[in-house]
Amino acid sequence: MFSPPTLLATDSPYGLIGILFLLLVGGLLFVDWTSRTGTIARGTLKEAIRQPAFVLTTTLTVLFLVALKYVPFFAGKEETKFYIECSLATILMSGLILGVWLASTSVAEEIEGRTAMTLLSKPINRRQFVLGKYLGILQALLILVLVSGTLLYFFTYEKTGYDARESSSGRLEFVFWESVDWLPFEVPRAVPQRWDMAIRVIPGLSLIFMELAVM
Repeated sequence: MFSPPTLLATDSPYGLIGILFLLLVGGLLFVDWTSRTGTIARGTLKEAIRQPAFVLTTTLTVLFLVALKYVPFFAGKEETKFYIECSLATILMSGLILGVWLASTSVAEEIEGRTAMTLLSKPINRRQFVLGKYLGILQALLILVLVSGTLLYFFTYEKTGYDARESSSGRLEFVFWESVDWLPFEVPRAVPQRWDMAIRVIPGLSLIFMELAVM
């Protein structure tokens, strides 16, 4: 059974991913609030999440993940693995489409509205402008991956128990209750078999974000 210290341990691949994620978020927040590049990035992020394309893409991705949860893959014990693979492919495609859309419209709207000219006439060079735009779009894609990835984790956690029943492996409880010495009541803990399957989505989501970052 996992625990927060174990989950963030450097000798665990998941722990390393967790530490790198915290460093990434911390670095983005630091840049956003301490530099001119970050000012442009924050403006780009606000503009991106207001776009109908962002809301539509995120909504369709979530709906597709929900639909896939009920699609039979006729793979027996590999059912959950197929669900994870299809869901990760969906998130990647959604991120690529959204990234291309935001990158093409963001700069074009800045030029058409002459906002870019106004910014570049101030003490902001082209490198800061382009980097700020990139970081803003990257943060919008990070939000998409986090939202859809969180849902994918919980859907996988739930689907593991369903597949266990279908394959006659026995019924899996959703959680089990465990007593803690310093609490007067029991606390819920994740079922190991469900947790072990659900946590497998984390490396895939990390690779998806890295692919989106370089494309």
